[in-house]
Amino acid sequence: MADIYHWCCATGRKEHISVLFLFFITACSQLQTPDSNFNCSTLTTWNGSECCQDFDSNKICDNKDTTVLEKVSQMTAEKQNKPTPATAVKIVRKPTIITESIAKIKFVKSYEYFVNNYHYFVAGNTIKLYLPVSINIGKLESENFSYPAIINKITFDRNTRTAFGECITPLEFIKYALANPCDKLTEKKFELNYADYATFKIPEDLLYEFESEYPFEVQEKQHLGKRLATLAVFRKNRQNQSLLWIDTLNGLPLKHQRIENGEPVETLEFLDLFVNNTQI
Repeated sequence: MADIYHWCCATGRKEHISVLFLFFITACSQLQTPDSNFNCSTLTTWNGSECCQDFDSNKICDNKDTTVLEKVSQMTAEKQNKPTPATAVKIVRKPTIITESIAKIKFVKSYEYFVNNYHYFVAGNTIKLYLPVSINIGKLESENFSYPAIINKITFDRNTRTAFGECITPLEFIKYALANPCDKLTEKKFELNYADYATFKIPEDLLYEFESEYPFEVQEKQHLGKRLATLAVFRKNRQNQSLLWIDTLNGLPLKHQRIENGEPVETLEFLDLFVNNTQI
């Protein structure tokens, strides 16, 4: 082919002798010098035997261009060193469950319930606590008598943070005509230290406690005894969470359970709940 190139191109002879000679003429007209661009497309260049990538159009193949190779190396290093963002924990948030419950309890004028045989009656900011057994808080003494001061009922005022105790005649004493343990204490009220005795949580306290403290998930409704409740799960993490069962009718919590390190550490259940003097 080199001889043909030399013969036809160098001499410039164009004789139409035969079909074979015409083929040589055609081949000769398409041959180019190795240094020329062999019709390479945009962003490529000729490397002597084929077209190669040349994004910066500087007539140097990118795989041999030191400037391009340095940029590629730098970009690769930056990508490898870039910290991968942590995958966000998907939490189903339904913040209306608490606000809706708080709205519902505003229509509750009063309610009562039992916890460990302690009988609570709640009306607004006034709480009456009926003790299962009488407690002695000291002595009543005068010139003529000295006897124990006992109480079996405590009234709390959350507005003024005050409390006073009383001794009321238990119903069973009246029913069976037993000696009245409160006989000498009738109509007597004993001022108490509010903080010493107000050491309990009423159901609505839990609503305000969890109103904005934790993200939570609302799970399917469950029956708690005869009542239908919505279970709200407040998760700090997988091992530490609080479970709150909320009455679907009146918005009052019926049960609370706290879990730490995967184990239940506290369970509080409000039994025999009566609302507005009507049992639920």
